[in-house]
Amino acid sequence: MRSDRLKHVLAAAGCALVAWAGSVFALESVCRWAESHSNVYLWWWEEWLQLFTPANYVDRGEGRVFLCGASEMREGFLVDELDARLPDAEPYQEAFSYATLQSVRLRLEFIEAVHGATAMPDAVVLGFTPRLMLNHPPVADVPAVQAIADYSANVAVDTDASPPVFVEKGLVEGLVARFRLLTRQSGRYRAGALAGLLYLTSAKHRESLGVDSRLRPPKWHKLKELDKTRYPAVAAEMKRTWRRKLPVKDLRHDLRAIQDLCDRHGILLVGVDMPEASWMRSAYPEEFRRQYREEVRAALGDTPWLDLSELLTDYDFFDWAHPKRVGALKITEKVADFLETHR
Repeated sequence: MRSDRLKHVLAAAGCALVAWAGSVFALESVCRWAESHSNVYLWWWEEWLQLFTPANYVDRGEGRVFLCGASEMREGFLVDELDARLPDAEPYQEAFSYATLQSVRLRLEFIEAVHGATAMPDAVVLGFTPRLMLNHPPVADVPAVQAIADYSANVAVDTDASPPVFVEKGLVEGLVARFRLLTRQSGRYRAGALAGLLYLTSAKHRESLGVDSRLRPPKWHKLKELDKTRYPAVAAEMKRTWRRKLPVKDLRHDLRAIQDLCDRHGILLVGVDMPEASWMRSAYPEEFRRQYREEVRAALGDTPWLDLSELLTDYDFFDWAHPKRVGALKITEKVADFLETHR
């Protein structure tokens, strides 16, 4: 009796395992099909995790233009509009929440080291903001860096080193990371299923999969903008109590490392001073701005530079720092014009 019961339990467990494996295989296949299309981002809500899907990068660097920086870059560009303006290029959104210059450098170096030379783009558009240059939050607290520690099967980041560097993972660490990543796929699988549904039910999406949907990078363009009436007072207090110092040594290292990486692969590097609302311009001391801009110019030399810091009005912002769609359209047009003359 017990032997029969055990056989039934094992048979049921085997069936469940087969069903689970089959569903994972099917969902993974759908996701890879969706990600083979341009401008489809299945990790749209946790954009730092797209780094661990090799199909997003391997053999796809030729013609690509990486849009790198913090969330201001993610909200400030419309990839479909930029794609239309640059028909011989493929814009690819590489910006992520809470990015710092250190974490942008680490992300580019990760792509080079893990995904290889065929993943490297033709151009990198790097958006500069005051917070990016402060390297705040600390690198260990940046979600993209934490994700490398948790989900990369190849490397982790030694955040105690100055500057932070990659360290190789052992076999067991790598297997644990792969398992962790497998358990985080539910959001990507839902997005992949959405992509499949859109493709089957809409001619528009058969022509351009994911257009005008959550499969595009901006997270907040369809949300109601925040109340900004208190921002001028916040900015005044921020400036009055300013105590931060520019991390000059780290800045110089990261800027040189990014420039060297671009030089190794023949990548065009373009710097963009991202737009700021009036309250942002008044919140940061002018001496701080002058210093960080001097450091950037000194490190990047003849790198093409586009100053959009005063491009937008306060109306064009969703909140303290992130452009609304109307603002993103203006930024996209300016950067497209600039790239057309520099590529």
